[in-house]
Amino acid sequence: MARKASRKKKTGGKSFQLTYATMFNPPEELHTRYERALKKVKANLGNDIPMLIDGQDRITRRKIKNTS
Repeated sequence: MARKASRKKKTGGKSFQLTYATMFNPPEELHTRYERALKKVKANLGNDIPMLIDGQDRITRRKIKNTS
C-alpha cells in the first residue's frame, strides 16, 4: 500500500498539495521557496548555536560537534 506524503502550501492565493503524484511537476514557487530556504541554511552552517536555558541563550566554552 503506497503511503501519501502531503503538505499544503499557499501559492499565490491558491492551495497546493504536494503528494507523490504531484511532486514530479510542482509549481515554480515551490522551487523558489526551497532555494531561498537553502541559502538561509547554508549561510548559517558552521556557526555556534547557543543552548536555550531558562529563556536565555547560553554559550559554553565546551563545544559538541553535531554533523546531523
